Order: sequence, then structure tokens, then C-alpha cells
Amino acid sequence: TAEKAIEKLDAITPFIGFPDKLPEIYSRLKTTSGSLYEDALKFDEILTARTFEKFSEDVDKTSWHMPAHMVNAYYSPDSNTIVFPAAILQAPFYSLEQSS
Repeated sequence: TAEKAIEKLDAITPFIGFPDKLPEIYSRLKTTSGSLYEDALKFDEILTARTFEKFSEDVDKTSWHMPAHMVNAYYSPDSNTIVFPAAILQAPFYSLEQSS
């Protein structure tokens, strides 16, 4: 019925445009050495450590799994989410001036 369809739609979690806040990991990434190579190695070490930290944490259902600059959109039945990153919400994929 239409009522059931509306209930199903209301249960979907939308991720539209970009995250409301930057992930905490970005506060740890600071350039200090003056060497791009050394900073890249340090960033890789920090990001790898963060990956292992996540194993002991609860799943954050508000985190994005796709960057806002990626042109893609999808529905995830596992998490019942729809994702429309900012990149796909621009021309030529979407425009208020676009003809039907």
C-alpha cells in the first residue's frame, strides 16, 4: 500500500552533498617536515593506525564511505542508505536549468 511505501521511504538514511563535519582524522594530518615524501609517509602511518583503531569501535552509521568529489550515486540495501555526493549534483548530471 501507499502507507507501507511511505514507511519504507522514511526509513532510508540519505547522504546528500557532503558530510556535515570533517572526520576527526584530518586534525591529526599536519605537514611538518618540509618534505612531501616524509609527510606522505607520516600520513600513511596515521591513516593505517586509524584503520586498526576502527576495529575496536562501534560502527559509525553517520560516516560517509565516498568522497564528495566522486561522481557516483547509489543505494546500499545493507545500511538502507542513499548517497548522492556533491559532484553528481552538478552539470551535466543535474541542473535546475536543464531541459526535461
